[in-house]
Amino acid sequence: MFVPMLFAAALALTPQPQSAPASVESRLAALEARVAELEARATQKAGPVLAYDSGWVSVKKGEEIQLTHGVGGDQDHYIVLFDTRSQTHGQNHIGYGGRALDGITAGYTGAYYYGLDTETVTLRRATDDTFCHELRLRIVTY
Repeated sequence: MFVPMLFAAALALTPQPQSAPASVESRLAALEARVAELEARATQKAGPVLAYDSGWVSVKKGEEIQLTHGVGGDQDHYIVLFDTRSQTHGQNHIGYGGRALDGITAGYTGAYYYGLDTETVTLRRATDDTFCHELRLRIVTY
């Protein structure tokens, strides 16, 4: 009889697992919920990202330059920023897209880009242009 009583006494002295206080449990649950939220966000795309910048490129009158940007992806998710500048007029959009000077026979001024695909784009300066000595093209993706 002595042994069973000793065994019973030993069991009574063995530490029993206790539940954590409610505040610790609630904090742990809140932390787990926050981790789940952040993990879900990690799979979402970031906001707009500058994927390509040609820098300022000098272009002669009537010249075309093909640039390799290599952005790839879906062109429907491109935002193209096209700028021109000259020493006289600074950064400008004079003749953006090309413009006839006082009728077609007087010539064309301005600059534009065309042929944009997932790897390349072509920049062109008009043959009679005096406003767009340098061109710059940037591609932002979202």
